Amino acid sequence: MAAQQRRRLLLTLSGGLALGLVGSLLMYWQADVARKQAQKTSSEKQAIVDFLANDLLAQADPYKTNRSDITLRAAIDSAAGKVDRNFTNQPDVALALHKTIANVYEGLGLYQLASDQLRHAQNDHAKSSEQIPHISADLSISLCSTLRSAGDFENAALACEAGNQILRTLGESSDSANLITGKLLFEQGRCKEALPEFESVQSSPTSSNTADARRMRELISDASYFSALCLQELGRTPAAQDKFVQTIQIRRERFGAKSPYLAWVLSDYGNFLFEQGQFVQAGVALEESRDIFANSLGEDDPERYVPDVGFALIRLYAHDWPSAIKLLGPLHAVKEKTLGATHLWTLKTLSTLAWAKSEVGSEEEAAKDLDTAMALAQPKFEAFGTRASFLVDQWIRTSLALGRDDLVRSLIKQQQGLVSALEPHHMRAAMLPCYWAELLRHDPASAQASVVQLENQCRNELLIGLPADHPLVKDVDAMLAGATGKVRRSPGRP
Repeated sequence: MAAQQRRRLLLTLSGGLALGLVGSLLMYWQADVARKQAQKTSSEKQAIVDFLANDLLAQADPYKTNRSDITLRAAIDSAAGKVDRNFTNQPDVALALHKTIANVYEGLGLYQLASDQLRHAQNDHAKSSEQIPHISADLSISLCSTLRSAGDFENAALACEAGNQILRTLGESSDSANLITGKLLFEQGRCKEALPEFESVQSSPTSSNTADARRMRELISDASYFSALCLQELGRTPAAQDKFVQTIQIRRERFGAKSPYLAWVLSDYGNFLFEQGQFVQAGVALEESRDIFANSLGEDDPERYVPDVGFALIRLYAHDWPSAIKLLGPLHAVKEKTLGATHLWTLKTLSTLAWAKSEVGSEEEAAKDLDTAMALAQPKFEAFGTRASFLVDQWIRTSLALGRDDLVRSLIKQQQGLVSALEPHHMRAAMLPCYWAELLRHDPASAQASVVQLENQCRNELLIGLPADHPLVKDVDAMLAGATGKVRRSPGRP
């Protein structure tokens, strides 16, 4: 019996020693892994610091470059070309640098270059010894965001789906992914689908971690901003007003009164206000936006021209066509250079410029700009969704002014399909009876009673969302009263 007890004791002790040995080995292995990881992390950090010091910042030293005029863009371009060459065997370092350079390019409005850097980062991650799903998802979502800004909606959608698929596989969701997906839907003119994505971000719980809470605040700010834009696009004016005010307050608190993040919202809020006929308030918001952009981004940054869109449209409202053309011409050149000729923002500017030129009698130039805008938009038109209704609205106005009645008929029918997804009293929908009236006014076979009926219909629908002293309503009143002297072939607002 004593022997059996001693045997049990020895087995217990040996088992305990074995477990202890296994535990010790596991702890040693974990410590070794942690040590190697720390060494790897330290090595990567040092490599990044050395690269930034020797291959980026050193370019500002005229004693090393023999130049004193190196710009930030030139320094970044030079550094970007050296990453893969310098870090062939350190893909994790190359990934971090490519992603950082992508962020800089995006901040400069150079979206195609930013997307190229993100694709390099994706290749680096594929070469890494550790394939981390969250990093893959983050890179795909970042690429989706950049391609969206570049106007490449098709590839942006593929990148977003790739990132979201990884997250679904992990059984997770991401506020960042929801936000970017919503933004892409907005750019595609699918605002009714985009709004739930933004709402999910805004309803997310806040974290107790200071850094996480700050990041969440930024995401909520962005979601609120794009909710405002979507609500404006759909014609839900009171809700859009509330979201704009909320976003401005958040961004003043989070980024300060001199941040370009604030300037973007102020510029779009100015555009929203002038659509409602609140020109004084619109001018205040646009002026503040212009000052912030000029002081924070400098004279050479293309984004400093953003408020000029609003200023140009205010001139158009006032029928000050020459002043509008002076703003729109340079603005179109900048957008074409930085974003490309087929980007929606570029096409909007060119289409509005064509309308302004048609109103001052520059018919040949107006027709050329109109035809160019329509031809450039055609391959991507479907991808713009309801946002294409802005382009068609400008094309109708220009065609009316140029007397291209057959084209007007075709465009009105196209616009009817686009605005069917908007609120019934949306201004682009409300203007369609006016456009028909202007077309029929010059048709001898048309009864003038039908023309007046269409104009009354147009006026009544406009008054649902606009005050009676709005310039657009006044234009319709003038047509109804026959007080214009000569009939304006292109009524109303931008």
